[in-house]
Amino acid sequence: MRYLSRNNGRAGLPMVWLLALGLPLVAGACKGNALQVVDPERATPANLTPDVAFAGALSDFQQAYSGHGLDDEILSTVADFTDEAYSSGTFSTRTHTDQRDQFTPQNGNTTDAAYGNLHIARSSAVSAQKLMADASAADPRISELKSYVGYDYTAMGENFCSNIPFSSSQDFAPTEEGSPLTTAQMFSAAVDTFDAAISAAKDNQRKYLAMVGKARALLDNGDYSGAAAAVSSVPTDFVFLIYHNAAVSADQNPIFNLMSNGRYSVANGQAGTTVADPDGTGGNGLNFRSANDPRVPWAQDPSGGFDQTIPQYVSLRYPLQGSNVVLADGIEARLIEAEAALNNNDTGTWLSILNSLRANVGDLLAARYDPPEPNDFGFPNQVTATTLSPITDPGTQAARVDTMFRERAFWLYATGHRLGDLRRLIRQYGRNEADVFPSGPYYKGGVFGTDVAFQIAFNEQNNSKYQLSMCDVSKP
Repeated sequence: MRYLSRNNGRAGLPMVWLLALGLPLVAGACKGNALQVVDPERATPANLTPDVAFAGALSDFQQAYSGHGLDDEILSTVADFTDEAYSSGTFSTRTHTDQRDQFTPQNGNTTDAAYGNLHIARSSAVSAQKLMADASAADPRISELKSYVGYDYTAMGENFCSNIPFSSSQDFAPTEEGSPLTTAQMFSAAVDTFDAAISAAKDNQRKYLAMVGKARALLDNGDYSGAAAAVSSVPTDFVFLIYHNAAVSADQNPIFNLMSNGRYSVANGQAGTTVADPDGTGGNGLNFRSANDPRVPWAQDPSGGFDQTIPQYVSLRYPLQGSNVVLADGIEARLIEAEAALNNNDTGTWLSILNSLRANVGDLLAARYDPPEPNDFGFPNQVTATTLSPITDPGTQAARVDTMFRERAFWLYATGHRLGDLRRLIRQYGRNEADVFPSGPYYKGGVFGTDVAFQIAFNEQNNSKYQLSMCDVSKP
């Protein structure tokens, strides 16, 4: 695996997509001197058209954030690491991620692929931007690519430990070694990138994508008022999707595939003590199943998990192999405004925003997700409510924060937000790690660990500016 903080010469569209698009990588390679061949592994901007470069960057971002087929990327690893899902399979790396007791970088972790692929996606998006700008500076897709870079920075900052190396060269020189950025610096870099995307936007859809991304990064850095201002003009019915395709195995929705294959299961108050009862009772995790909330529809697979001993519950949020994933939408915009109001002690506005969303839950979900029935799982939908009763003021600021993050957890379930939110509860709200993450007895034996962030992949040791000690996964 090549890690783009050091770059190692990879630029532009990955070879697999060139092959998929039927482009002749080595045509004429043996003409003349047979020893003077074209390297088929490297696709440079000079070899690409804007359309092909954009398609490659889009594919790389989908793989890094949402995932391809059965790949573990941001969506699945965030769900496994938090209280959204538990490991119902047999892979030790997934189990240790679920337990928050990751292997050392030398031994490898489930999150290694996401780490490398986020760097690759950033490289592809920056390279494609340059090529497309050279062809036409007015190309509206340039703004979209800038936003993908912003989401790459945001995903790194939300999920991985601090001090991640990033290269700065837009040509991605093979010899460049990136300098490490702190968590706050990653979010600041994301904000700058989203600002550039907003300036370059030629249409509202791409402008709103960048606005929501900017607000998300500002929220991650504790700038509540700035985050609310960033999304003030984003309509609630805005939706921007990462698309999946059931007809192409590599493009299928990974959450669907991993759950239908018995690898992950929807969790419920996670803190179980036995394999037969992986959730237990009284755990720190949210009750994603027993709440019977239309925002987290699910069904039980009676055949059990992959080893057929662990209970299996599949998410009907993604009921089809081709189900798309929400990257940014107006619901998130309103949730950001609600949290800003809460931090401004404006309880009335906070409640009004949350209850307006709850009153329209059926319509809002219908515009974003495939209906739970019919579905490719073949299971009946157990949640049919189209409205949710209004929330009342719980009376204390601590309880209001609990309610705020619970609402975010259910609205944004399995969209890659949960780990960033749990770390924010520690970093910005002063909560203790053991009170935020699932803790106590672990159902496959032992106890939950204390990790609150993903490890940086061992390959980053190739960068002389980075040392393993710079990654502290116990720090939010």
